[in-house]
Amino acid sequence: MPTLSREPSKSAGPSATKFPSESPSISDEPSYTSMPSRSPSVSNAPSMTEFPSASTFCSASRSDALVLSMEYFNDGILNGWTGVSSTTTLLGQSYLQFDVGDKPTKSVKLPSGTRNVHVEFLFYEIRSWDGNNPNYGPDKFFVYVNNRLLDLGLFQLGVNESSQGYTNAIRWQHQTISNIPSVVDVHTVVLDIPEMYLTSGTLTLGFQAATKDSGPLNEPGGLDNLKIVACSA
Repeated sequence: MPTLSREPSKSAGPSATKFPSESPSISDEPSYTSMPSRSPSVSNAPSMTEFPSASTFCSASRSDALVLSMEYFNDGILNGWTGVSSTTTLLGQSYLQFDVGDKPTKSVKLPSGTRNVHVEFLFYEIRSWDGNNPNYGPDKFFVYVNNRLLDLGLFQLGVNESSQGYTNAIRWQHQTISNIPSVVDVHTVVLDIPEMYLTSGTLTLGFQAATKDSGPLNEPGGLDNLKIVACSA
Protein backbone atom coordinates (compact mmCIF):
# COMPACT_ATOMS: atom_id res chain seq x y z
CA MET A 1 0.00 0.00 0.00
CA PRO A 2 1.41 3.47 -0.79
CA THR A 3 2.35 5.53 2.24
CA LEU A 4 0.03 8.22 3.56
CA SER A 5 2.40 10.90 2.33
CA ARG A 6 1.50 9.96 -1.24
CA GLU A 7 -0.19 12.89 -2.99
CA PRO A 8 -3.18 11.53 -4.96
CA SER A 9 -4.03 12.92 -8.35
CA LYS A 10 -6.51 15.77 -7.97
CA SER A 11 -7.07 16.64 -11.63
CA ALA A 12 -10.51 14.99 -11.63
CA GLY A 13 -11.39 15.75 -8.07
CA PRO A 14 -13.23 18.63 -6.42
CA SER A 15 -11.36 21.86 -5.82
CA ALA A 16 -12.44 22.26 -2.20
CA THR A 17 -9.70 21.84 0.41
CA LYS A 18 -11.72 22.17 3.60
CA PHE A 19 -13.56 19.56 5.61
CA PRO A 20 -17.34 20.24 5.48
CA SER A 21 -19.18 20.97 8.69
CA GLU A 22 -22.55 19.58 7.62
CA SER A 23 -24.43 17.71 4.95
CA PRO A 24 -25.75 20.16 2.33
CA SER A 25 -29.11 18.40 2.07
CA ILE A 26 -30.09 18.65 5.75
CA SER A 27 -31.19 22.18 6.50
CA ASP A 28 -31.65 21.76 10.26
CA GLU A 29 -28.27 20.30 11.19
CA PRO A 30 -26.20 22.00 13.87
CA SER A 31 -23.19 24.04 12.76
CA TYR A 32 -19.73 23.02 13.92
CA THR A 33 -17.98 26.20 14.97
CA SER A 34 -14.63 24.45 15.25
CA MET A 35 -14.71 23.34 11.63
CA PRO A 36 -14.13 25.31 8.40
CA SER A 37 -17.15 26.05 6.24
CA ARG A 38 -18.44 23.39 3.87
CA SER A 39 -17.07 23.55 0.36
CA PRO A 40 -19.40 24.22 -2.60
CA SER A 41 -20.92 21.24 -4.36
CA VAL A 42 -19.03 19.85 -7.31
CA SER A 43 -20.39 21.57 -10.42
CA ASN A 44 -20.61 18.43 -12.56
CA ALA A 45 -22.22 16.25 -9.90
CA PRO A 46 -25.71 14.90 -10.62
CA SER A 47 -28.70 16.70 -9.14
CA MET A 48 -31.75 15.10 -7.54
CA THR A 49 -33.92 16.57 -10.31
CA GLU A 50 -32.29 14.21 -12.81
CA PHE A 51 -34.23 11.30 -11.30
CA PRO A 52 -37.71 10.73 -12.76
CA SER A 53 -40.67 11.68 -10.56
CA ALA A 54 -38.43 12.75 -7.66
CA SER A 55 -41.42 14.38 -5.93
CA THR A 56 -42.90 10.94 -5.29
CA PHE A 57 -40.03 9.95 -3.00
CA CYS A 58 -39.99 10.50 0.74
CA SER A 59 -38.43 13.67 2.22
CA ALA A 60 -38.58 15.47 5.55
CA SER A 61 -40.54 18.34 3.96
CA ARG A 62 -43.56 16.17 3.13
CA SER A 63 -46.64 16.43 5.34
CA ASP A 64 -46.69 12.66 5.93
CA ALA A 65 -42.99 12.46 6.85
CA LEU A 66 -41.68 11.29 10.22
CA VAL A 67 -37.99 11.68 11.09
CA LEU A 68 -36.95 8.40 12.73
CA SER A 69 -33.28 9.18 13.36
CA MET A 70 -30.82 12.09 13.15
CA GLU A 71 -27.31 11.28 14.34
CA TYR A 72 -24.23 13.51 14.35
CA PHE A 73 -22.17 11.29 16.72
CA ASN A 74 -21.08 14.26 18.83
CA ASP A 75 -22.04 12.70 22.17
CA GLY A 76 -20.60 9.23 21.57
CA ILE A 77 -24.00 7.58 22.14
CA LEU A 78 -24.78 4.79 19.65
CA ASN A 79 -28.44 3.87 20.10
CA GLY A 80 -29.61 0.98 17.93
CA TRP A 81 -26.12 0.20 16.59
CA THR A 82 -24.27 -3.13 16.49
CA GLY A 83 -20.82 -3.98 15.16
CA VAL A 84 -19.29 -0.78 16.51
CA SER A 85 -18.57 0.38 20.05
CA SER A 86 -17.39 3.99 19.86
CA THR A 87 -17.01 7.10 17.72
CA THR A 88 -13.80 8.89 16.78
CA THR A 89 -12.71 12.32 15.49
CA LEU A 90 -11.01 13.70 12.40
CA LEU A 91 -9.95 17.35 12.23
CA GLY A 92 -12.12 18.02 15.28
CA GLN A 93 -15.22 16.38 13.80
CA SER A 94 -16.86 13.41 15.56
CA TYR A 95 -18.03 10.57 13.33
CA LEU A 96 -18.51 6.79 13.17
CA GLN A 97 -15.44 5.02 11.73
CA PHE A 98 -15.27 1.48 10.32
CA ASP A 99 -12.24 -0.44 9.06
CA VAL A 100 -12.14 -3.23 6.47
CA GLY A 101 -13.94 -6.24 7.96
CA ASP A 102 -16.20 -4.06 10.12
CA LYS A 103 -19.90 -3.75 9.41
CA PRO A 104 -21.59 -1.22 11.70
CA THR A 105 -25.35 -1.76 11.57
CA LYS A 106 -28.23 0.51 12.54
CA SER A 107 -31.80 -0.72 13.13
CA VAL A 108 -34.90 1.43 13.48
CA LYS A 109 -38.54 0.52 14.06
CA LEU A 110 -40.88 1.75 11.35
CA PRO A 111 -44.28 3.28 12.10
CA SER A 112 -47.31 1.35 10.93
CA GLY A 113 -48.22 2.20 7.34
CA THR A 114 -44.72 3.18 6.21
CA ARG A 115 -44.62 3.11 2.41
CA ASN A 116 -41.09 4.40 1.70
CA VAL A 117 -38.00 5.62 3.55
CA HIS A 118 -35.45 8.31 2.72
CA VAL A 119 -31.89 7.97 4.07
CA GLU A 120 -29.07 10.48 3.77
CA PHE A 121 -25.62 10.71 5.32
CA LEU A 122 -22.02 11.79 4.81
CA PHE A 123 -19.53 9.11 3.78
CA TYR A 124 -15.87 9.80 4.64
CA GLU A 125 -13.34 8.10 2.33
CA ILE A 126 -10.28 8.22 4.59
CA ARG A 127 -6.60 7.97 3.66
CA SER A 128 -5.41 5.77 0.79
CA TRP A 129 -8.46 4.39 -1.03
CA ASP A 130 -7.22 3.20 -4.45
CA GLY A 131 -10.26 2.77 -6.68
CA ASN A 132 -9.61 0.11 -9.33
CA ASN A 133 -5.81 0.22 -9.01
CA PRO A 134 -4.55 -3.19 -10.26
CA ASN A 135 -2.08 -3.50 -7.38
CA TYR A 136 -4.10 -2.15 -4.45
CA GLY A 137 -7.76 -2.20 -5.54
CA PRO A 138 -10.60 -2.59 -6.03
CA ASP A 139 -11.74 -0.36 -3.15
CA LYS A 140 -15.52 -0.05 -2.82
CA PHE A 141 -18.18 1.22 -0.41
CA PHE A 142 -21.14 -1.05 0.34
CA VAL A 143 -24.46 -0.31 2.05
CA TYR A 144 -26.80 -3.10 3.16
CA VAL A 145 -30.58 -2.53 3.28
CA ASN A 146 -32.20 -5.31 5.33
CA ASN A 147 -29.26 -7.53 4.33
CA ARG A 148 -29.58 -6.70 0.61
CA LEU A 149 -26.22 -5.51 -0.76
CA LEU A 150 -26.08 -2.10 -2.43
CA ASP A 151 -22.74 -1.57 -4.20
CA LEU A 152 -22.04 2.17 -4.48
CA GLY A 153 -18.98 1.58 -6.62
CA LEU A 154 -15.27 2.36 -6.66
CA PHE A 155 -13.68 5.13 -4.61
CA GLN A 156 -10.22 6.62 -5.05
CA LEU A 157 -8.91 9.41 -2.86
CA GLY A 158 -8.73 12.72 -4.72
CA VAL A 159 -11.12 11.66 -7.50
CA ASN A 160 -14.72 12.82 -7.95
CA GLU A 161 -16.80 9.61 -7.94
CA SER A 162 -20.23 11.28 -8.03
CA SER A 163 -22.81 8.84 -9.42
CA GLN A 164 -26.46 7.77 -9.25
CA GLY A 165 -28.74 4.92 -10.22
CA TYR A 166 -31.28 2.25 -9.24
CA THR A 167 -30.23 -1.10 -7.74
CA ASN A 168 -32.74 -3.73 -6.60
CA ALA A 169 -35.51 -1.06 -6.73
CA ILE A 170 -33.54 1.32 -4.44
CA ARG A 171 -32.76 4.76 -5.80
CA TRP A 172 -29.27 5.95 -4.78
CA GLN A 173 -26.98 8.90 -5.33
CA HIS A 174 -23.56 9.89 -4.05
CA GLN A 175 -21.81 13.18 -4.66
CA THR A 176 -18.26 14.29 -3.81
CA ILE A 177 -18.35 17.63 -1.99
CA SER A 178 -14.88 18.05 -0.50
CA ASN A 179 -11.29 16.80 -0.59
CA ILE A 180 -8.37 17.25 1.79
CA PRO A 181 -5.39 15.76 -0.09
CA SER A 182 -3.99 12.53 1.42
CA VAL A 183 -6.52 12.76 4.28
CA VAL A 184 -10.18 12.43 3.27
CA ASP A 185 -12.77 12.80 0.52
CA VAL A 186 -16.29 13.65 1.71
CA HIS A 187 -19.41 12.45 -0.11
CA THR A 188 -23.11 12.97 0.41
CA VAL A 189 -25.11 9.76 -0.01
CA VAL A 190 -28.88 9.54 -0.55
CA LEU A 191 -31.01 6.37 -0.61
CA ASP A 192 -34.74 6.06 -1.33
CA ILE A 193 -36.07 2.70 -0.17
CA PRO A 194 -39.43 1.33 -1.41
CA GLU A 195 -42.12 -0.53 0.52
CA MET A 196 -40.94 -4.00 -0.52
CA TYR A 197 -38.05 -3.65 1.97
CA LEU A 198 -40.21 -2.36 4.84
CA THR A 199 -42.88 -5.01 5.40
CA SER A 200 -41.18 -6.46 8.49
CA GLY A 201 -41.64 -3.19 10.39
CA THR A 202 -37.89 -2.73 10.88
CA LEU A 203 -35.24 -1.09 8.70
CA THR A 204 -31.67 -2.29 9.18
CA LEU A 205 -28.79 -0.48 7.47
CA GLY A 206 -25.23 -1.81 7.30
CA PHE A 207 -22.08 -0.02 6.12
CA GLN A 208 -18.86 -1.60 4.85
CA ALA A 209 -15.48 -0.43 3.53
CA ALA A 210 -14.79 -3.17 0.97
CA THR A 211 -11.12 -2.37 0.40
CA LYS A 212 -8.59 -4.89 -0.90
CA ASP A 213 -5.19 -3.94 0.48
CA SER A 214 -5.83 -2.53 3.93
CA GLY A 215 -3.92 -2.79 7.16
CA PRO A 216 -5.43 -1.61 10.46
CA LEU A 217 -7.07 1.78 9.86
CA ASN A 218 -5.19 2.23 6.55
CA GLU A 219 -8.34 2.62 4.40
CA PRO A 220 -11.21 3.15 6.84
CA GLY A 221 -14.61 4.54 6.03
CA GLY A 222 -16.56 7.06 8.07
CA LEU A 223 -20.23 7.88 8.59
CA ASP A 224 -21.72 11.16 9.80
CA ASN A 225 -24.93 13.20 9.79
CA LEU A 226 -27.20 10.18 9.35
CA LYS A 227 -30.87 11.02 8.76
CA ILE A 228 -33.70 8.48 8.31
CA VAL A 229 -37.19 9.65 7.29
CA ALA A 230 -40.33 7.52 6.86
CA CYS A 231 -43.35 8.44 4.72
CA SER A 232 -46.80 6.84 4.64
CA ALA A 233 -47.88 7.71 1.10
